[in-house]
Amino acid sequence: MGTEYVAVLTGSFLTGAMMNLHLLTIPILIETTRQPAQLVHQWSRIFYSGHRKGPGIALVTGALYGYAAWAKYSVGEPWHHWMVAGVTTVSMVPYTWMFMNATNTALFHAEDQFEKGGVEISLQESVRLVGKWDWLNTVRALFPLAGSVMGMLGVCGVVRY
Repeated sequence: MGTEYVAVLTGSFLTGAMMNLHLLTIPILIETTRQPAQLVHQWSRIFYSGHRKGPGIALVTGALYGYAAWAKYSVGEPWHHWMVAGVTTVSMVPYTWMFMNATNTALFHAEDQFEKGGVEISLQESVRLVGKWDWLNTVRALFPLAGSVMGMLGVCGVVRY
């Protein structure tokens, strides 16, 4: 099995893990949690778990696509689509910095206030923030999905440039 196949699999796995949050985890947390501090703390644990794993998987996937591009280039085969797949996948990282940072910061601030016994945000506000994060995360999951689709099109020989 070639590197490009592994890249498609790792990118698809990453998308699935991220979409699981939107389709299952976050809706259940919002539906069943009645205390804003608990909801924000649960979000924080999910965030840290994903923060430790997601960017690394994205970077490894991007590197696998990059290696596939180099391997194809070195033997004179079309390689651009592999590079596009890699860059698309890794683009989830700057997307996170640019579009999710404000929401992440607000949720971390709320958690800090809860832990210090300071002013608490309401359940409605915590649901709003976690829901906003959920949708931003769903958009972020589209980056490795697009990379996987591009990679699969390359594996199947549909796209070659």
